[in-house]
Amino acid sequence: MNPDVLRKKAKLLAQIRAFFEARNVLEVTTPCVVEHPVSDLHIESVPLQTSTPHYLRTSPESAHKWLLAQGVGDIYELGPVFRGGELGAHHQPEFSLLEWYRVGMDWQTLALEVTELINEMAKDLRSPWPIEWLTWTEACQQHLGRNLDQAEVTALLDLLPADQRAHAMDAQWSKDQLIDYLFATQVQANFSPECITIVHDYPATQAALAELCTDPRYAKRFEVFVGPIEL
Repeated sequence: MNPDVLRKKAKLLAQIRAFFEARNVLEVTTPCVVEHPVSDLHIESVPLQTSTPHYLRTSPESAHKWLLAQGVGDIYELGPVFRGGELGAHHQPEFSLLEWYRVGMDWQTLALEVTELINEMAKDLRSPWPIEWLTWTEACQQHLGRNLDQAEVTALLDLLPADQRAHAMDAQWSKDQLIDYLFATQVQANFSPECITIVHDYPATQAALAELCTDPRYAKRFEVFVGPIEL
């Protein structure tokens, strides 16, 4: 790896740690080898060849929630995670992940803290990004002209390019797989490059371990995007 890249990464890691230390958030280290695969249908765990079933973690989420249940308080972790079937311009089978939890903080305040961290990391490069808040449904309507989760599978297939439609039909993609793909390629791909977009109130079927909204079709999951890239 390029030494300049290593130095830039080391600087970013130090900035992240300083950000959380200033907020009295405890850094923790949890196991990379776990006994169970991830529960999220859209993420693939990497199995290990051991005498009993074990996997490389896709995130420290389960371990962190166990610590939260023990009363540890606000925590964060910076460390390696592993995901199968991911290789591309923005994805690798192994990468460094930052994950954190804030006890008693509502999701809106936590989402703002995410944007504060992003802008803090980029302060030497540019002025802060403006923020746009959109429900998942609003994002679909704004950039695709329809609500994906209320469409039939045949209508969702019609939105795909011909080659991708043939692949989705051959692979027998579920409605959730189609929604996930269409959101990534035709909704978030059109988010403004000069804006941080916070998307919230995802379909309940795409919000593992998240609390349901008053309308149980949706859940209190949010994701943060800088331009079209989900962070």
